[in-house]
Amino acid sequence: MKLNKNVRTGIAIAIGVLLLVLVLQNMHATPLTFITWSVRLPVFVVVLLSVVIGFLLGKLIRIKAR
Repeated sequence: MKLNKNVRTGIAIAIGVLLLVLVLQNMHATPLTFITWSVRLPVFVVVLLSVVIGFLLGKLIRIKAR
């Protein structure tokens, strides 16, 4: 599906605004533990890391399927 440049720009701006709201509302720290490693990070960092890791895994699976 090919989108008009203005539509893509509007979608990018909307996603940016939503991301800004996510960051501003989730500044408090939360513990993150993995096996023996433990760290306190802001909630938005944990969410963004999860999104990035999921995106990269999706890319890897897509590349592997070709």
